[in-house]
Amino acid sequence: MNPRALALAALLPASFVFAHDFGGSVSQARMAASTTIEIDPGKVLSIAHNALHWRADVLGRVKSGQSKQRYAPHSWYNKVAAAQVPAEMVLGGKAIVRGEWTVSVKIPGDDTSRFLLEWKQGDKIVDVPLDMQGGNDVEDHLLFALTPRGGADSKAFELKVYYGDLRAAVEGSFGGQPQ
Repeated sequence: MNPRALALAALLPASFVFAHDFGGSVSQARMAASTTIEIDPGKVLSIAHNALHWRADVLGRVKSGQSKQRYAPHSWYNKVAAAQVPAEMVLGGKAIVRGEWTVSVKIPGDDTSRFLLEWKQGDKIVDVPLDMQGGNDVEDHLLFALTPRGGADSKAFELKVYYGDLRAAVEGSFGGQPQ
């Protein structure tokens, strides 16, 4: 292969990385990754999410209150996922009914220490708290992961959320009761 063709072949993957990190609005970004879990045969919880790149400077503006004007009444608000929920479930103590949901991450304008996953279906909004903690040194993009919990007949699961140097885990189950 000649050197010019080899250089072009090497640059092509880099252009995809540039496009997913900087192309357009985050809320309009295509869903680049997904996680699924089958609790009952044929009943699959699926979450497709974008590959939002970690930017400590953006989170710094959010925490300092500099972003409130842009995201009012929130300090930060971005659509990050689309979810297919096969049956009623409880996530983080909140009831989420069957259907298609848009999932956004928001930080309230009056308390920048709180992270919420907003699940929206039409006019219905369910805010699931995220207890974001430090300690993730592996992933520099937004990452959701669904993992089963409990024994063989358990309908319990955990939704893990990683973003930059932050991580959270939210307990969930199908057929459970909200707290």
